[in-house]
Amino acid sequence: MKKLHIVSNVEELKKKILKFKLNKKIVGYVPTLGGLHEGHLQLIRFAKKNSDIVVVSIFLNPIQFDSKKDFQAYPINLFQDKKKIKSEKIDILYIPYIKKIFPEKRIKKIKASKVAKKLCGKFRNGHFDGVVTVLKRMFDQLSPDIAFFGEKDFQQIKVVQDFINKYKIKIKILAFPTVRDKRGLALSSRNSLLNKKQMVIAAYLFKTIRYISKKAVANPKKINELKKWGKQKLLDHGFDHVDYIEIYNENNFSEIGITRKNLRVFAAATLGKVRLIDNCVVR
Repeated sequence: MKKLHIVSNVEELKKKILKFKLNKKIVGYVPTLGGLHEGHLQLIRFAKKNSDIVVVSIFLNPIQFDSKKDFQAYPINLFQDKKKIKSEKIDILYIPYIKKIFPEKRIKKIKASKVAKKLCGKFRNGHFDGVVTVLKRMFDQLSPDIAFFGEKDFQQIKVVQDFINKYKIKIKILAFPTVRDKRGLALSSRNSLLNKKQMVIAAYLFKTIRYISKKAVANPKKINELKKWGKQKLLDHGFDHVDYIEIYNENNFSEIGITRKNLRVFAAATLGKVRLIDNCVVR
């Protein structure tokens, strides 16, 4: 039976990973903010199938939040997270202190790619800069061979891939399909902040964009009409605000060259104080 090593010291982490590397082990990495749910656990299981050693990190990264209130409201429970991780039989759980990731008083952020200016980037100023900045620190400390991400954050995957390409980092990115509940709602740590009524409404986010994706594939000329329809439909269902519904070519994050094979619908909408994101593809 595998022994779980819970590490907070970066020097200890590096020693353990070096030992694995010397034994020619493929190191897989699953970065998380905490607040673990079944989506995270399925991603971890996917990492176990595709690497010899799995490292999971829990680090609530302050520089990827565009507001202090959002950062403080993030639903993290370290005791429960540790319990869930132990049952998955991974190798290392890395829970670093903030000073081990950002020892300097003034953090110089890395600029994310142009893709970061679209979709969520329009509404969360500096969010993706914060994501790639913390990942650069984590990648330097862990030296993983593969990093694993969930497709719910599809824009983030593209931003991270652009960052890896720009800095010529030798890490492969593997994505895992969005994990959903029985109603179709994408699993998210923030779902725990929704009440029962809001949970019912939240399920309409995926239902709406799935309908849009099918219609857009059948008739690409109706893209603008479908986006407008979708926004109104979400408001009618009870969402308080819709940041965006966009239909893009998933390869270039634009409306250029959209085909049945690359069309993806992206959406972000708010229920109360909770902002939900999702995306959908029809193949």
